Amino acid sequence: MCSNSATGVRYSLNSRLVRRRLRHIAMRGTVIHRKYFYGSVTLLPLTTALAVLPLPNIPFFWVLFRTYSHWRALQGSEKLLELVSDYSRAQNPSAEMMEASKELDELLRKGYENGSVNEQAISDICIQFKLNKIDVLKWRDLV
Repeated sequence: MCSNSATGVRYSLNSRLVRRRLRHIAMRGTVIHRKYFYGSVTLLPLTTALAVLPLPNIPFFWVLFRTYSHWRALQGSEKLLELVSDYSRAQNPSAEMMEASKELDELLRKGYENGSVNEQAISDICIQFKLNKIDVLKWRDLV
């Protein structure tokens, strides 16, 4: 249940509709980024041929950058699709989520010092929950 304090209006989101919309976004992103990833990969040999010219090889590096960007976006879309489509968790979320929550609380309690979580605790959390430590640290620094 969410509320807007300025207008006093309360509204609620249906979790099934949100999950369905996220699944649609993830599937669409997977299709789009896979298509553009393969397209970029096929252009790499062609732009490599331009390396013999005495000019800077800007087309090659642009296509290489786009290939990497679509690969990362494809990985993110597939991960989102995996998270949203996990029906075993959707059927009984409370038991698994409570266990994960207890593990996370324990790891946070061990690593909490001076008002923030230390890097060793973040590393342990990333290992436990299969997260990319560099991405987690990047987002921690942004907040």
